Amino acid sequence: MKKIIVISTSLRTGSNSDMLADQFIEGAEAAGHEVEKIYPESHLAGTLFCGGVDAPRTIEGNKKLQEAYELGKSVKG
Repeated sequence: MKKIIVISTSLRTGSNSDMLADQFIEGAEAAGHEVEKIYPESHLAGTLFCGGVDAPRTIEGNKKLQEAYELGKSVKG
């Protein structure tokens, strides 16, 4: 089993791109993988980056970005 993060960049929920992501998720889950979908536009707006996102300390004022960072660290290639 693998952990998969799907980043949906569609501006509209239910758009063609969003539905394509959902179909990918459905197939991955059917194959036994753990999948989480995130929407950056709804979680990352107004985030201040200081020196990139190489470490949690460089993320200021955005709980969702911190959660996405931790989620990304949990995924192994």
